[in-house]
Amino acid sequence: MFTSADDNKLVVPQFLTRYGLQSYFVKQRDELVELTAMDSWVLNLTRSVKYSDADRAEIQRQLTEQYISDYTATWRAGMDNLNIRNFESIGQLTGALEQVISGDQPLQRALTVLRDNTQPGVFSEKLSAKEREEALAEPDYQLLTRLGHEFAPENSTLAVQKDKESTMQAVYQQLTELHRYLLAIQNAPVPGKSALKAVQLRLDQNSSDPIFATRQMAKTLPAPLNRWVGRLTDQAWHVVMVEAVHYMEVDWRDSVVKPFNEQLANNYPFNPRSAQDASLDAFERFFKPDGILDTFYQQNLKLFIDNDLSLEDGDNNVIIREDIIAQLETAQKIRDIFFSKQNGLGTSFAVETVSLSGNKRRSVLNLDGQLVDYSQGRNYTAHLVWPNNMREGNESKLTLIGTSGNAPRSISFSGPWAQFRLFGAGQLTGVQDGNFTVRFSVDGGAMTYRVHTDTEDNPFSGGLFSQFGLSDTLY
Repeated sequence: MFTSADDNKLVVPQFLTRYGLQSYFVKQRDELVELTAMDSWVLNLTRSVKYSDADRAEIQRQLTEQYISDYTATWRAGMDNLNIRNFESIGQLTGALEQVISGDQPLQRALTVLRDNTQPGVFSEKLSAKEREEALAEPDYQLLTRLGHEFAPENSTLAVQKDKESTMQAVYQQLTELHRYLLAIQNAPVPGKSALKAVQLRLDQNSSDPIFATRQMAKTLPAPLNRWVGRLTDQAWHVVMVEAVHYMEVDWRDSVVKPFNEQLANNYPFNPRSAQDASLDAFERFFKPDGILDTFYQQNLKLFIDNDLSLEDGDNNVIIREDIIAQLETAQKIRDIFFSKQNGLGTSFAVETVSLSGNKRRSVLNLDGQLVDYSQGRNYTAHLVWPNNMREGNESKLTLIGTSGNAPRSISFSGPWAQFRLFGAGQLTGVQDGNFTVRFSVDGGAMTYRVHTDTEDNPFSGGLFSQFGLSDTLY
């Protein structure tokens, strides 16, 4: 249940325990005063070994203050160093909660040890007034009373008042509710599905659940109980989210990663070296609005990402990994560029003729049957689309016709992504938001175009596709 950053702080010297206080410090105070006086003379801090009663009283006062200070600091450091350990599954945490509320009760045991060493005992009702007065005057009782004031908030958690349960009992009741909540998820037919539903209920409907209620209780508790209960709450949220994400990962691999890897990842343009083109149908099914990826995001991941859900409160590490979020952002760029709600798959762009080398008299750019025919003369701009669904068969070709009467020479590509392959065969320069220049070299000549797009990201650069990939895991 507990872990510590420094185990040495959990070891309390016997001198700084109730036993040490009563059996040694109080009984040996006179000897300690004599030793202190002798040390002062040996160290030449004083010129005489003779001390007045007032001197001895002052030495005793300083010794007592130092003892109380060391005693308090040691026990406080020990309690501050006791932390709730990390849990990686709902099963681990439910088992730990069972120990807290009905087993070894480590929280209560820790607080009981503190109370027993920092609080005076309760007098028997059989004591006479005189005996009670004498007991109150005992040095050990007075010292323990001072320590009791120092640790009053901590010790109050175990105090039982008339007609009212102790703070610890109230904590147990709330932790029992938390345990039942986690156990219901753990024992569900599909625990991950139940965990995901629990996360969605908390965030979509802002519903109050035992995790929320326990966290609110923790804020009202004195230290260190507030820290321990708060940490148990954080760990409950942690294991529920981990269970939910594990469940999502199975669906993610089967419904998203598998079709992408089988139908798109190894084909052009996602693999720019592949001779095989990705099917436009597969591309559309996967990337379109409400398609495979977008549906999974909307139904599962959006909740985690929009709420910046981290594994623990105050933790800056979002549970969905940054590389997954980056790929989802890339997918959204692809969706914005290539899809519209009105027309589905498609993107429009404009090709502006810029220059044709002097040894060529004519260039013909054919993009899926859309022609940009240019002869030496005035430049112009043609408005085009991809894909050109008005024409069967997909071929994109650039032909340069020379001035010497030789046969025209061309570079050409076929397939649904032929336009992209053709632009990829040119030399892209002057890439800016919304436009770029491409230069084609054919048969000793060259033709340069300026391509204008409706989006800042260049759809023909290939980077959006070649950099896109999906991991099997989400966190």
